[in-house]
Amino acid sequence: MNKNIIFLKPYFKKVIWANTNLKKLYNLNEDIGEAWLISAIENCESTIVESGEKFSDFIKKNPEFFNLTKESVKNFIYPNLTKFLDAKLPLSIQVHPNDEYAKKFNSLGKNECWFVLKNKGKPFILGSTTKEIEVFKSVINTKETEEYLNKIQLQEGDFVFIEAGLIHGIPENTMVYELQQSSDITYRLYDYDRKDALGNKREIHVKESLDTMKLDIKPEIQKRLNDKGFYNTKQFNLTKIELNGNYQKINTSMAKHCLEVVVFEGEGLIDKKHSIKKGDVFIVSKNTKEIEISGNIKLFLNYL
Repeated sequence: MNKNIIFLKPYFKKVIWANTNLKKLYNLNEDIGEAWLISAIENCESTIVESGEKFSDFIKKNPEFFNLTKESVKNFIYPNLTKFLDAKLPLSIQVHPNDEYAKKFNSLGKNECWFVLKNKGKPFILGSTTKEIEVFKSVINTKETEEYLNKIQLQEGDFVFIEAGLIHGIPENTMVYELQQSSDITYRLYDYDRKDALGNKREIHVKESLDTMKLDIKPEIQKRLNDKGFYNTKQFNLTKIELNGNYQKINTSMAKHCLEVVVFEGEGLIDKKHSIKKGDVFIVSKNTKEIEISGNIKLFLNYL
């Protein structure tokens, strides 16, 4: 394989709302709700398929792969986290902090975006029906919260950008591709009074949720790529390609560090010789000026 391409093995996270799609896709022994496809977050890292080393260790040892120097890599924080989410049950109603708020926890904030891979018809939670914070102060962590949630029907193939501060939730029987800032901070404001495997209710973050929610934010939903061939986000340079037995040359010149690639359907080849299939995740160094993808395949490309 080209030394400027690395394949990653996801970190698999157990959650109480897991469905069975990821178990089948990655031939796992149990239901898994989250596959962290590209992650440099401590204790939740993806690993290099060929060597088994942690992604963060690879970055430190190979700064040139990411267009970094031996000095600049010392302070480099890999900025993105990429996941598949596979929900049998609805996720908690939650909100994420922006960079400024998250800084006190030595973390990035959490802007994120979703592409809907599967959906059985239930609406997503995207924002609120009130702009009055006092309303949420009185109903947070009660069933009344549900009365003030903005419900929007998303179809398979829809894309939505979730700005930090937007209240949101994913419905049951849904699978999404998620690209977010590299942060593991999530504030729950309502969890349907569910209990975990030990019979305990999960933590609700009342103060933090009220501190960070922005009730005037509206989600930006796209049915197709914009006129520049990308999705509309503040944080990412994300696009997708769909090939039907043909090929496409992909240039890395737009990337500052690397190109992130996630195969979400089908199978094909890199440069006519290296097989790739649904579920594969790989990173192309900026040092590789161009690759060719061919086959019956659908991919997400994020220029980092």
